[in-house]
Amino acid sequence: MANKIEDRMTRLQEEGAEVTALRLLLEEARSGISRADVALDTAAAELRVAPDTDNPVDALGNARTLLEGIKTALREAHAALVEIVVEIKKGQLIPNDNEDDSE
Repeated sequence: MANKIEDRMTRLQEEGAEVTALRLLLEEARSGISRADVALDTAAAELRVAPDTDNPVDALGNARTLLEGIKTALREAHAALVEIVVEIKKGQLIPNDNEDDSE
């Protein structure tokens, strides 16, 4: 989804829209997605070895904590992407230079 949004922002920028703030939000979203991806790999590794540890309950607790962090990172990324889409849909990104053409 982030790639589709970036493509749309590039087209809008080519048409004269100011998308600098939206690009910052997109980077924030991508950062959250990357954090979630790394945490997911770590949680998966924790879950794989949990049954073989001396204290499986603690290992599962660690994995649960990591999964909560994943959920938070993905929610933040989603919120940033939603904000970008809302701004694009407002139609306020394109300067209205064509006001005199309607006459």
